[in-house]
Amino acid sequence: MAPKVSICIPAYLQKDLLLRTLDSVFAQDYTDFEVIVTDDSPDRSIEEALRTHPNGEKVIYVRNRERMGSPANWNEAVRLAKGEYVKILHHDDWFNSATSLGAYVAALDGDHGADFAFSSAEVHDVSVGNVYLHMANARQLRELRRHPGALFQGNFIGAPSATIFRRKSFVPFDTNLKWVVDVDFYLQMLFRNPGFCHLPEPLVCTTAGSPHQVTTECAGDKGVVLFEWLYLYCKSAEKHRVCSTMFRAIRELIARYDVRSVDEFRFHAAPYQVPMSVRAMVWLRSLRSSAIVR
Repeated sequence: MAPKVSICIPAYLQKDLLLRTLDSVFAQDYTDFEVIVTDDSPDRSIEEALRTHPNGEKVIYVRNRERMGSPANWNEAVRLAKGEYVKILHHDDWFNSATSLGAYVAALDGDHGADFAFSSAEVHDVSVGNVYLHMANARQLRELRRHPGALFQGNFIGAPSATIFRRKSFVPFDTNLKWVVDVDFYLQMLFRNPGFCHLPEPLVCTTAGSPHQVTTECAGDKGVVLFEWLYLYCKSAEKHRVCSTMFRAIRELIARYDVRSVDEFRFHAAPYQVPMSVRAMVWLRSLRSSAIVR
């Protein structure tokens, strides 16, 4: 019989962090789950660490023949899942109590109209040694229920480790992205089915500010930030109604990075056609810049 939940752990090196994650998984009161680890490491450190864990033999372990990178490794973990629900838990994140998984499951069990749920998270910023609460506020939740594009004001859902979803509704993570790949995933899930469950309790602990994280590598990289948000806007606008939050966010992005030509936008937004609304924003930015120079 298939398990109720597939806990998918995409891993890359850092065996000690993975062991901490597994400790939190096997401490859960809710036990109808399978654990899948997809290993993208260049060595066998993760495989060897699993042999030392008391529950290592219960883990479905797959070492990728060639490194996939994230988010392809995330997709691989979900591809192997057999559970009704999928709970992604990155190898450097962990459940913060024995009741966390049960709370996630209860949320979706209690709302058959929702395919997606997320909780607050306790964020451990290792770069400065701070711990803080990541939590969506009431206004953000209201706006998200009106339109998924509310996420263009910022990722108030949080890391994928703070989410759970029905496997049947899974939309693969876009491998063209790395900075806002999680935001894109949430958008595509909610565009398909806008129903969601929110759990205000911080059910997981997530890591931030670590040198190994893709988000740390991308921070401050103008090319990555500009490309990915413009790409995300075009991808969303191609099939869905654009909301004012999305429009305003792209207008501010164009101003911040002083985008003055549609050609520049085409380069960053490939392979999507540039929407007329964005062409107009770029044109107005160019006019304003020319007026200032005069």
